[in-house]
Amino acid sequence: MQLNYQTTIANPAMGVVGTGALPVIPGTTTAGKYQNVTVVGNYAYVAGFASPGANPVGMSLVIYDITDPTNPFVTGWIPTQTNPWNGGAPGLNGTYCMVIQNGYAYITSGLTFYVVNVQNPYYPYNVGRCAVTGSPGTLYSVAMSGNYAYISTQSKGLTVVDCTNPLLPVQVFQEGGTLNKSVGVCVANGYVFTTNYQTTAPWTVRYLKIWNISTPSTPSLITTYTLPAGTKPGQLSVNGNYAYVTDFNTNSVQIVDITNVNSPNYISSMAASASFGTLESAATNTTSLDGDFAYITSGSSAVFGGAVDCYNITNPATPVLVSTYTEGVPSSVGYLGAVLYNNNLYIADYGPAGGTGSTLVVLSTLTGTSAPIDSRNLTAVSVQLSNVGSSATGVCILEGSDDSINPTNWSDIPSTSTPISGTAVYLIPKTDISYQYVRVAYTSTGTGGLNVALKGLEP
Repeated sequence: MQLNYQTTIANPAMGVVGTGALPVIPGTTTAGKYQNVTVVGNYAYVAGFASPGANPVGMSLVIYDITDPTNPFVTGWIPTQTNPWNGGAPGLNGTYCMVIQNGYAYITSGLTFYVVNVQNPYYPYNVGRCAVTGSPGTLYSVAMSGNYAYISTQSKGLTVVDCTNPLLPVQVFQEGGTLNKSVGVCVANGYVFTTNYQTTAPWTVRYLKIWNISTPSTPSLITTYTLPAGTKPGQLSVNGNYAYVTDFNTNSVQIVDITNVNSPNYISSMAASASFGTLESAATNTTSLDGDFAYITSGSSAVFGGAVDCYNITNPATPVLVSTYTEGVPSSVGYLGAVLYNNNLYIADYGPAGGTGSTLVVLSTLTGTSAPIDSRNLTAVSVQLSNVGSSATGVCILEGSDDSINPTNWSDIPSTSTPISGTAVYLIPKTDISYQYVRVAYTSTGTGGLNVALKGLEP
């Protein structure tokens, strides 16, 4: 016997769902420039910088509780100090980038690498530091693999710090031998990836470097790949067999096939709608969306405004621009300024000149689900979808839950994902099920909605 269920998936546009302001410290004028954000569990950790001093007070680390993404609130912070911390009261010398791992924040700050205990988000405090030697210039990005921190630097390329003892991190490796700037670093697939560029045009040095870290304390360079002419490479991230490299010169993201790490191959690029700042980046962490989408944040000042471009990267050789969102997007997206987590994009706002007004902005990318259907008496279901609104674009998938009452724990049902684009009728074929409840979920960046006809088969 066949049963029919009619429902609708509302599909609001991508939009800002919450903002978190700088912490207010009584008796001072708080200032800061947010540069980097990372999310772990129910907390967002934001790196910042401002001129140190008693008034205004700069924030080098701010922690937000994001249990409710519509209402992020500050739990703890560490202020900026004039001198690097080496004991006593907590303080940092400004922050470019951080990684959270096992209750510690690993932070690049000026010429110093810090370890901060963040196990209590209301009371972060410094526990260790390493003053990087060898005239590295500014320490930029950091990535962790096991107990080792891999750091990109202004003047000496890749540097490695052993953090086996968080109280006493030790520098164990430095690339050296170059005055070319290395901004981006990423650990993926058992390798370290770095970018490297010449500081003056025409940027004949424009490298993506790949390092073997089978011996983590002493990386060995296995590939130096020259990116396309005119590229000024900055940040990078890796998703599967592809590296996504931010290009400061053309305000785009270059996509490189790294299936063969000994012979990378440039395949395509994605343009940003606004201008990249000197150290801005693309939020190409796509793991929350199964690698289907890349979100590029851009906007280096109020003159350019801010934007988020969403590309479908199902086929990285031919990325497709799905949508561009600008309303409420910060006009100065910070260095490494966005991260995707649980279908929300968390954006670090660098703020206007003077370092006031920086915020954490939460942008929603998840658009909706149908009402749940009691499927305890069903053996299979099929779905027919029809668009309402020509700009509704994304991916539909059937989800199941085994909660007996008021289902909340949903999981994707394999082989039921269906791309949606434009006004048409789409089908999810008959699928055998063993869930107590099923529903249709829609991940999208368009506007409009979907009519859903879900057909269930009884035994």
